[in-house]
Amino acid sequence: MVNAPDRIHIAPQGYETERIFEPVIEQKADLVYLLVAEDESEQGHDCRIQVVERLDEEGIEVEEIECPLFDFQAAFREISRLIQEHPDDYVAVNISSGSKITAISGTLACMLNNGEPYYVKVGDYGEEPVNTDVQGLVDIPTYPITRPDTDLVRILNYIAEENESDNEPNISDVIDFALEESLSVIEDSESESQHYHIIQPQVIQPLSEQGYLKIISYGGEKRLQVTEKGLRTIELSSELFE
Repeated sequence: MVNAPDRIHIAPQGYETERIFEPVIEQKADLVYLLVAEDESEQGHDCRIQVVERLDEEGIEVEEIECPLFDFQAAFREISRLIQEHPDDYVAVNISSGSKITAISGTLACMLNNGEPYYVKVGDYGEEPVNTDVQGLVDIPTYPITRPDTDLVRILNYIAEENESDNEPNISDVIDFALEESLSVIEDSESESQHYHIIQPQVIQPLSEQGYLKIISYGGEKRLQVTEKGLRTIELSSELFE
């Protein structure tokens, strides 16, 4: 017998109740992760209790996780981690229940990790921040973003650290780093000439073509600088270096 994938929902807990539990109940979720602010306000606490009690009535498991909801990097990493913990399950992320920051970080986390973001429409906002009269879900179209694999990001990080020290490494320096760190991209090569013919087309060229890396020629030598796009990629992938 083949086990069906679980239905996982991730929702930042802001000042929302129906906007969180209605889609969860409607889609018969197996597990809900509530992202709770570290400095939760009294109103946020009251909303969370209502959500948990309502889902408990439906027999839906809830796991509460502390998360800085106004820290883009932290929210992105946490949502990405939760999606990655369920590679064989359907994972949906509610981008309407928290801050604008969690809406953006949640959407990006879905794009990078094959999650499904959704937005909950409401008809009546009322006098309080808590929205009522849920009218349905809006699926958010996403396009897969391929993040450079671990080796490429580690090499980008190495070049960025050298740049911070006013150094612009060359390809030989990158080869030395790859050998020292025993990176898989170079582990099967035996000679120095093989090293170059692996690093140049498989690392330097794709990183440059995709805008993560800039190649600067000094005479007959090529020096390397990480671009702003490369730096953002390193920040989003910082868990690789922890």
